[in-house]
Formats: sequence, C-alpha cells, structure tokens
Amino acid sequence: MASVPVDKDSADQKLQFAPFSSALEAGFWHQLTQKKLNDYRLDESPKNIKGYYYNGDPVGLPTRLTLEFSAFEADGPSPARCCPVTGTLYNTNTLEAFKTSDKKALLEQQATEIWDSIQSGDALKDPSLLCKFLLLTYADLKKYHFYYWFCFPALCFSEGIKILKEPATLEQVFSSKQVLTVYT
Repeated sequence: MASVPVDKDSADQKLQFAPFSSALEAGFWHQLTQKKLNDYRLDESPKNIKGYYYNGDPVGLPTRLTLEFSAFEADGPSPARCCPVTGTLYNTNTLEAFKTSDKKALLEQQATEIWDSIQSGDALKDPSLLCKFLLLTYADLKKYHFYYWFCFPALCFSEGIKILKEPATLEQVFSSKQVLTVYT
C-alpha cells in the first residue's frame, strides 16, 4: 500500500494508506479450475498463493494486486518490476458456503498474524509478513461462474500515525541496488 499525507497544509499530517484494488487474470481462473478438479477436489483447507503488485503504474491509478496463472507456484518468479505478495486462498465447495463464510473472522485471523509478526520481531527479518492478502472463492465449474472476495488487511491505529517529515521516494532513500532488491 502506498502512503500519502492527508493534507499538506496541515501541521498535524496523518499517515493514510491507499487501498489495493484486485486484478484477477483469466489464467488464474483456469489454474484454479485445474487445481480444483485435479488436486483440491472437496478440500476446503487454506492454500498459499502468490500475487504481485507493479509499482510502475501512472500516478493516480490505484495500486493493484494481480493474480495470474502463476499464483499457485509459491516459489515461482514474479514478472519484472513487480513486488511479490503472499496470500491465502479459501476455495469453498458451494455458493452457500461462500456466502456464509465468516469474512470478519478470516480478516481478524490475518490481522492477528501480521500483528504477531510485528510483536515477535519476525517482520523485521522478513518485511513481506506485513503485506498479505486473503482470497475467498467459489468456482461453479459446470456453469463457469466464479465468485470471489478479496481482503487486504491493514493495521489501523485509533490515534493515527503522525507524519514527522515529508515522504520521500525509494530512490531518494536507497541506492539503485537496494531498490532492485524490492523487485525480487
């Protein structure tokens, strides 16, 4: 998520986060269909998947998390200039199970995992633990209808986070070599 100040004229600027938008490509649905038929079958247990966001979009467009055919290859490479993000897939077997899933509980579970990684210090060793997503799906393979719900958990602080100095771009803070490591 990209951070942006609320009001540049205000002395009490607060940090805000721009939400992700989701982009599921046709290849993702094809791979989910194959996984459901050949591997998952009736198994509704959570699965690790991978998406990526590209930080080269023009200013003003929402930050988008993309899932494509490679989402099920947790260790596979990401497209060039993209930042990989790990997530959890919950694929339900019925439309009713999809509709009645406790989305709030799933969100709270993900948020708790993020908070625990902060408190344990694991997030300092692996910052990718701070950026996760959740995808709840139902695939009606007979009618080729796909239903999904994305969740991008973010920690919210009741008093907000005060901005102490103007934001800087990655290139202003880190070397070119350090910036390139973000993309791998």
